Amino acid sequence: MIFAVIDTNVFVSGLLNPDNPPGRILKMVYEGKVAPVVTDDIFDEISRVLNYERFKFSRKIKSEIMAYLKSRVIKTGHLNLPVSGVPEDDLKFVIAAYESKANLIVTGNVRHFKAVADKIAVLTPAEFVSKAGYI
Repeated sequence: MIFAVIDTNVFVSGLLNPDNPPGRILKMVYEGKVAPVVTDDIFDEISRVLNYERFKFSRKIKSEIMAYLKSRVIKTGHLNLPVSGVPEDDLKFVIAAYESKANLIVTGNVRHFKAVADKIAVLTPAEFVSKAGYI
């Protein structure tokens, strides 16, 4: 099993289009091949973003994904980690990767994580799917 911190943009993109690499990642999560590492902050962000009006996800989809995440993911605590060069709203993903020792972030915003790329593998969804053998 692969442990990975999955950025919110990957969850949203995967729900919007199940056939793209983020969608394949969500399939891997549901199949138990990937264990998403989620802190309370990441859980809260995913919940908030899924409720954005523009996405129009059904209540059923939102409640199912959030129940799944709440019951299946690895929860970590809050670590005060001094990191510079990463946007403040993305620090939660870096903290989760460090604290969980997953050392892998899957994101559509790779450029936001250049400052930590020497310590944490930061992959686009397509790179992750390719390395996981799913393309």
